[in-house]
Amino acid sequence: MTWSRTRVGRYGVAAATVALVLLGGTAGAVAADRLPRPLGARTSASPSVSPPSALGVGGDPAAPEVAGAGEPVSTPFGAVVDGGSATPPGATAVPGATPPGATAVPVAPAAAVPVPPPPAKTAEAAPVTPSAAGGTYHVVGLGDSVPAGTACGCATYVSLAGRARAAELGRTPDVADLAVPGMTTAGLVDQLADPDVASAVADADLVIVTIGANDFDPDDVSTDACAAPGLDCYRPQLDAQAGELDTVLDTIATLEADHPATVVLTGYWNVFLDGDVGRAQGAAYVAASDALTVADNAVIEAAAGRHGATYVDLYAPFRGTGATDDTALLAADGDHPDAAGHRLIARTIEAALG
Repeated sequence: MTWSRTRVGRYGVAAATVALVLLGGTAGAVAADRLPRPLGARTSASPSVSPPSALGVGGDPAAPEVAGAGEPVSTPFGAVVDGGSATPPGATAVPGATPPGATAVPVAPAAAVPVPPPPAKTAEAAPVTPSAAGGTYHVVGLGDSVPAGTACGCATYVSLAGRARAAELGRTPDVADLAVPGMTTAGLVDQLADPDVASAVADADLVIVTIGANDFDPDDVSTDACAAPGLDCYRPQLDAQAGELDTVLDTIATLEADHPATVVLTGYWNVFLDGDVGRAQGAAYVAASDALTVADNAVIEAAAGRHGATYVDLYAPFRGTGATDDTALLAADGDHPDAAGHRLIARTIEAALG
């Protein structure tokens, strides 16, 4: 049994950790190279004044900052404040010294100028990565060549819907698309017994299943025995499929017993060819394939209902009430969805999950 596994990502986000170190006092430093502005930057309109005990002895204090009109003035650290005047640059502050020729006049000591506490350093919240918020969101795709992305070479709806859901939940997506071209419903029952597949399903948070189209032989669709509305030749397959879907969903539920997951079961827009390619097969082909699709979707929807899975209708998004031309949503083979089709399916699943 072969299957492909992709991370990022019917017929044959790393956790980022920002450490903020705040040191007390005026020597606070901030290691925040990813923040929009340095932490601790002064935003107060009050002048910054040095402590009264810091005298400019043995060195020249820096000159006071000259502010523009209307801007606050900061007194340089180390200047002596006496009655509101800073000691001029280059002068040594000597207590009691009197300039030559001047009469010494006793001057009362200047009141200590209160030093406002530095503004609180408030760290802005660092961006939260998905992994930091809620861990990994495991997505598993099961089924045939439709979820496998055959004939598209694009991101499948399993990946698109899974990633969108993970982002919505703030988690890192891990997508394992285990769909196999040509897979039948009975074949999916067997695939779920594979230990690797079973392990992936057991760990899944979201399981997306599209299966059933390969249960029917397209070569018979235009014969009288298989014609609409009776579809007599397909009745045995429809009946068998109901029981096989029950087994598939029961197996998934058993595997997920310790880790409940959201299970999505989709229908089809057509189990056979559609669009321009389908119409080229003739009116009888179009009528029978459309009738079989409606009948098969009813079987799939009923199975989902019996097992509490989410059924996602794809007939209406592609075909409307049945008359819409879905050629633009299909690959050139008329059988598989193209990139636009995969995006549409993903959006439909996302909407169903709310």
